[in-house]
Parts: sequence; structure tokens; C-alpha cells
Amino acid sequence: MINNKTILTGVAAYYFLHGVVLLFSPESMLDLFHISVMKDTIVAGQFFGGSLIALGYLTWLSRHAVVGGIYGRPLVITNLTFFLVSALTGLNSRLSGFGNEFFWIEELLFFAGTVYFGNLLLSKSPVSN
Repeated sequence: MINNKTILTGVAAYYFLHGVVLLFSPESMLDLFHISVMKDTIVAGQFFGGSLIALGYLTWLSRHAVVGGIYGRPLVITNLTFFLVSALTGLNSRLSGFGNEFFWIEELLFFAGTVYFGNLLLSKSPVSN
């Protein structure tokens, strides 16, 4: 079984990668998803990229912490919220015909993150008495 440190490191890398691309080259990410490139979407993408970098930094700094049950709850809820909202919004958008096939890969990652962090939130404490 993969431990929490490995998964949190991967999640942080995912956030950083997407955040840096959206911040410094939003046109390439928007083109990848077949989103029309306009001035407004570029600025929104850059704002979102900055937020992803911050979320990645939070996750990176917390990768050695004990998470699960009552431990690391702010980190778990923050990540769960991101993945759940992204999964539901993305699914609704994709079913409405928005995006392309690459979007389904992102959706799979969003749902996997939702399941993982939801499980962490509802799990028993990893620290025994």
C-alpha cells in the first residue's frame, strides 16, 4: 500500500505543475483543453494558477505530517474540497459538451482525489493510544 507521504507528494507535484503552467503559459493549458483563448480566460487562468501553487505548497509542507482521522484535518478538508468541487464541476461541464477527451483524464484524477481525501477524513486516527 502506498503511504500518505507518497500520495501527498504526488498531489503537491500535480498542483505545482498545473499552477506553474497556468501562471506562466496559460494559453498552452487552455489550448490543451480546447478552451477559447481570450484576455479574460488568460487572466482567470493565471489567478487559478497562483492558487494551485499555494495549494501545492501547503500540501508539500504537510507531506510529513500525520493525516487521517482528527489529524491534519485542515489539509484533508482543503484538498477534499478542491477535488470534490473540481470533479463535480468538470463532470457537469464535460457532459454538457465542454472540453475534449483529455478532460476525462483530469476527471479521473479529480474523482480519485475525492475518494482518497474523503477516506482520510472519515478514517480512524492513524495514531494508536
